Amino acid sequence: MLGQVNEHDKGLPIQPGRGIPPRLAPVVQQLELYQRSVLTIADLRVWLAELAIATPAEDIARDLQRHGWLLPLRTRGAWEFAPAVRAGAFSGGDRLIELRATLRRRPELPLVLAYDSAAFLHGFGARIPNRHVLAVQGRRKIPSALSDFRVVRTVNVLNPVTIDGLPVWSVATLLVKIATAPHFFRDWPNAMEWLPEAFARVDIADLEQELNGASVASRIRLAYLADRAGRREFADLSAHVTSTAGPIYLGRARGRGHYVRRFDLIDALLIPTLKT
Repeated sequence: MLGQVNEHDKGLPIQPGRGIPPRLAPVVQQLELYQRSVLTIADLRVWLAELAIATPAEDIARDLQRHGWLLPLRTRGAWEFAPAVRAGAFSGGDRLIELRATLRRRPELPLVLAYDSAAFLHGFGARIPNRHVLAVQGRRKIPSALSDFRVVRTVNVLNPVTIDGLPVWSVATLLVKIATAPHFFRDWPNAMEWLPEAFARVDIADLEQELNGASVASRIRLAYLADRAGRREFADLSAHVTSTAGPIYLGRARGRGHYVRRFDLIDALLIPTLKT
């Protein structure tokens, strides 16, 4: 079984100095040439065939792990490659490596980095999320290797973008989603540092497309966020919205906040940075 190689080999002793036996030298050379952070058993089979090596891929994987070139992951049938530049069998510290491994093995899974993770990967602020956030469509079961991720069940309209080899919400999707479900976004204290740049990167047409089917409250919150970011031209996002029965909340409903008459909105999230 493909997954058994990972599970049974986690306790294999790693030899000091990371030696390269002659039979493994062509394989290590191939690993160094391609520099893939994640290696799957399927990758290894392809490379062994190219190198005309008849040894089973599972055996080669076991030996590479024993000598410190492959490091175990929670994702079955996948390993982290530790290149020679690290001078030892040390992880690169990539907190997204299990997602990379999962998508290498199962690229059909509808997984997209969302909310705080999307903001970070787009370069909005330097604070790495305590837990990376994955958006998943429907009730599809998440692989256990991704249990360290915070999972939200939501569907994006616009296609995700690719950043560092991973699917990430577009900026327009991010803005609409934090307006639609503000409670799923955690880094509100730093939002005003990057909201102006985020709105500068998007077109109103993309925002309108992502807003397709969104609630009145979502439109009003998004228009308010744009206004706070200095992009008043985006007020059209809520221009056709009729009056609602009571104020919209940005933050916890019925909590303390600042009332903004223009939007009939109570802001309990951005008020620390409100300019008077």
